Amino acid sequence: MENPQDYVLKANDCGPTGMSFNEDIVKKLQSMAPAERDFYYLTEKLRPTTVKNHFVRPNAEPMLNVNANPELGIFGCLVGNMNTGQVSFFSRIGHMMKSKMDNVDEGGVWRGNSVYDSPYLV
Repeated sequence: MENPQDYVLKANDCGPTGMSFNEDIVKKLQSMAPAERDFYYLTEKLRPTTVKNHFVRPNAEPMLNVNANPELGIFGCLVGNMNTGQVSFFSRIGHMMKSKMDNVDEGGVWRGNSVYDSPYLV
């Protein structure tokens, strides 16, 4: 695989430990049986704008002027029949804004690499 640093390998279950980065992608793909690959998808890494931000957490000193990447997640609900393709219900039901330190591959509020955030609309 050329340029593995430009991609992220994600498990379909969206779990917090199901992502591989850089050379780990190549190792993981080489160690998988072909049928196992159906449970993963390879996506091109986004390169968001880096901005200065303040990370404020409970029971910790604030981190000021951190280089961060904003992340906006949109949540939805889909109810349908996989056999027929008929969609019974679909709705966008919410959003979440986070900022992740720009020097880490994987964010996560629980890891300490991200914080919940609010957009500053201009």
